[in-house]
Amino acid sequence: MPELTFGIGPRWSEFAGSAQAIGRLAARIEVLGFDAIFVGDHLSFHSPYLDPFVVLSIAAAHTSRLRLQTSVLILPLYQPFRLANAAATLDAASGGRLILGVGVGGEGPKDFAAVEVPIAERGRRADEILQILRRLWTEEGEVTFAGKFYRLDGVRLQPQARAADRAVEVLEQARGDRDCGESVGVIVRKGELDGRAPSATFPDRAQCQRRSIRRP
Repeated sequence: MPELTFGIGPRWSEFAGSAQAIGRLAARIEVLGFDAIFVGDHLSFHSPYLDPFVVLSIAAAHTSRLRLQTSVLILPLYQPFRLANAAATLDAASGGRLILGVGVGGEGPKDFAAVEVPIAERGRRADEILQILRRLWTEEGEVTFAGKFYRLDGVRLQPQARAADRAVEVLEQARGDRDCGESVGVIVRKGELDGRAPSATFPDRAQCQRRSIRRP
């Protein structure tokens, strides 16, 4: 049976004025025995959000064991090569502790307006970004990709993810499941995701969602 682990996602924006405060909080969370910290992601939202990679980088420098998880990163807001580089750098610098929780967003339309990405394209863009991330993290040599939204022409990512056989762990945000009486608001592609990060899961749906999770 898999080991049960616990994480926590404080309101990081309350510590925006002090990197030292963010680091002290992360260290305290580790001392208290939690297994992971979570950082959300929005650009122009009704409440403030700090940049997740900045927060997790500070936390990584003040901890040695905590897993560092985005919960969740809104994939379509990012240029895929820069995202692959940021994630690989943080994963390597933290000793392989990054978990990249991803979703397609949509609850904050101004997030997409801020980066001039049509909100209706978010799912298809996320599909392409996932493919690009995996290839940049795992393939040796140069990578070429030709999609509808993104193109790469013989580029190479350095550093790659921490180990060739273990790219950054990627979790999908599960807002819903058709089989469980909910609408699906996220991308699901076999072989590109390592697990699910449920959002707003209620007791009467939990059992159904558990059955939908594929275990290796």
